[in-house]
Amino acid sequence: MIDRFSNLPEGVIHHILSDFVVKDLARFCCVSKRWRELCLSSPSVNFCGFNSDEMVDMACELRLKLVNTLDRFLLSRGDNEMKNFYLLWYGHMDEDLDEPCFCVNENFRIITWIQTAVRCKVEKVHLVVEYFDYDGERIAFPSCVFRSTSLRSLVVEMPHTVVKTPSFTLSSNLKKLFLSDVTIQDEGFFKWISCSCKSLKQISLIEVAEIHNITI
Repeated sequence: MIDRFSNLPEGVIHHILSDFVVKDLARFCCVSKRWRELCLSSPSVNFCGFNSDEMVDMACELRLKLVNTLDRFLLSRGDNEMKNFYLLWYGHMDEDLDEPCFCVNENFRIITWIQTAVRCKVEKVHLVVEYFDYDGERIAFPSCVFRSTSLRSLVVEMPHTVVKTPSFTLSSNLKKLFLSDVTIQDEGFFKWISCSCKSLKQISLIEVAEIHNITI
């Protein structure tokens, strides 16, 4: 069998792989060593393609295996440049449990994935994380995202997440900012936008909590 795919220019291959979700990439990695290298060097990482109903009802042990698999994938990528990071995640819901299961620890794993994307100089981040019956403390959105000089587009839909005001000492190259269903710590966040986001062209704020006055 002739492997014509591997002979394509690497840029073309990466463009094709940019539409692959992580499950497809995992299968792709198993074909050959060369295909695995192409997969791990792809600048687009899509942690999506999971069925929402299956994820919500998935047993804790299976969820843990999935999270560990995604951890290993990012670890194997190393510091390869990442242009796009897309995460679509559904929290665990089990009405038969009296106490929260260990799946609540997924929140911290998700934060490390975001931090890894920033370290790899990501340009576009799209996060949709749905939690169910989450009674713990609000999760602090990683501040390193706002310190990134490579980031151009940020979309965040993460309930039970608090966005704190970044430092004014560093400027941002953000061109698009979309925040939905998050808690913004204080009105200083909008002062940061005015002072530090000189390249911003699109901004959307939907159902943000704890804010009564917005001045940009």
